[in-house]
Amino acid sequence: MAILRKLFQRLEGKGQKKTRQGKRFVQSLEFDVSGVDADGQAFTIRSSTTDISGEGGCLRLSRNVEVGIPLTLKDRRGDVYKAKVCWHNFDLEYGKCLVGFKVVENSQDWVLNVVSFLGTLSNQHGTRTSLK
Repeated sequence: MAILRKLFQRLEGKGQKKTRQGKRFVQSLEFDVSGVDADGQAFTIRSSTTDISGEGGCLRLSRNVEVGIPLTLKDRRGDVYKAKVCWHNFDLEYGKCLVGFKVVENSQDWVLNVVSFLGTLSNQHGTRTSLK
């Protein structure tokens, strides 16, 4: 029900142009995501990113979350990243919330892993990729 409420509420700051730092790359990376939803219920669910950047990314979550709440992301290798929700929106196509997050702890490890991943990707395809 909370997801439907958010769908019809006006987004805070709508109409204001927002600028992003860094380039985003469309990439699906899986994480176990833990946090507290908009109804105050703790959750841990498997999710994947829709895109990534040197500072964070975007996840599709089956739970509605509020801006500013902390999230914990754990990858397959067991690396843990503390993040906060920067924005959220409802994705009608998938019936889930799109959640923009910024890594706030272990951010240097996040950047190194993103760069490492992009290096692996570029080696597989014979192209060079860099964060700008």
